[in-house]
Amino acid sequence: MGAALLRKEVAKIGLSDSFGARHLAPAPEGPAAHWRAFTAALDAVEIAEADEPRTGQGANAAFLRVQTLIDGHID
Repeated sequence: MGAALLRKEVAKIGLSDSFGARHLAPAPEGPAAHWRAFTAALDAVEIAEADEPRTGQGANAAFLRVQTLIDGHID
């Protein structure tokens, strides 16, 4: 459901399944196939308990960077 909502929003700025937002296109395997593969890959990575806080900080920094880039391009 998240990708479907994002597809509608990115269409407003000219992105589509064939231009700039291919990763949001529905999978031939059905809904959420990409998400299940992504979360399985994340689950397969072993992170030492001592590194978990740093991992979360890195994820937050990545999301903040993307949000900053988006904010700079949307009126």
